[in-house]
Amino acid sequence: MIAGVCQGLANQYGWDVTWVRVIAVISAIFAGGLGAIAYVVFWVVTPEEPLALPPGQSYTPSS
Repeated sequence: MIAGVCQGLANQYGWDVTWVRVIAVISAIFAGGLGAIAYVVFWVVTPEEPLALPPGQSYTPSS
């Protein structure tokens, strides 16, 4: 819930976010901290989700 990494992975692959979080915690505890390192790596390399526009509006870049 810190950086949205688990939520992003769950959305990307159609998984339940609860299970992704459980796996992340278990791997952080029992895999010698590998899960915590992986979380930070995903946090750094995952792009931010673009802001949503209100319905009916489209983005038009200025020239």
